[in-house]
Amino acid sequence: MNGKKLPGVTPLNTVEVRAGQNHRLRVSLPGHSAITRTVRITPDEKKILEFNLTRSVSEKPKEKKTPALKSKLEVGSLKISAALAGTISIDGTPRGKAPISKLILPAGKHRIEFTNTAFGVTLIRKVVIEPGEISRIHFAPKKGMLSVNAQPWARVSIGKTISAVETPAQLELYEGTYSVLFICPNGKPVRVRAVVKAGKTEAISAACK
Repeated sequence: MNGKKLPGVTPLNTVEVRAGQNHRLRVSLPGHSAITRTVRITPDEKKILEFNLTRSVSEKPKEKKTPALKSKLEVGSLKISAALAGTISIDGTPRGKAPISKLILPAGKHRIEFTNTAFGVTLIRKVVIEPGEISRIHFAPKKGMLSVNAQPWARVSIGKTISAVETPAQLELYEGTYSVLFICPNGKPVRVRAVVKAGKTEAISAACK
């Protein structure tokens, strides 16, 4: 898409693109004529595209061999569910919003990232996709405590749910990774990364100078 190779093979269930722009798709398969198509998606529109590839004239039909069958099985599927609303990225590529009923992925290890912008939390899981098998991941974060402080003091904001809380403070948050914003008395912003663990209290601080 737009000159960049998308991960995985067809069928691709969910591919997020920027609305209001033309996107150039090219679908190819060895021994077949590639198809190039330009599509344009409006906001909140979902579009299903089908491509019928035809065998190249110069290519003679070949008998099916065992290696071809093997390559067809070198993919598996992944189902993703979550207790919170959030977006999913796989190996750094956005793949839509949870829940996702089925994703076709190459066999092997993959990094699954769940992000909820309202709470400002990010969760990461790793999964191994087995050929021809269905794997499942459920994101159900538990809560922990985050102790925030600053010298001499600051106001803290996290995501869209915690805003301008004055330090020192104890915050109950879902487990995961956060980017905590401290606003110092002089207006200077300071960001600190925090990792909250379920059932535990973590502490971070910022130096306002």
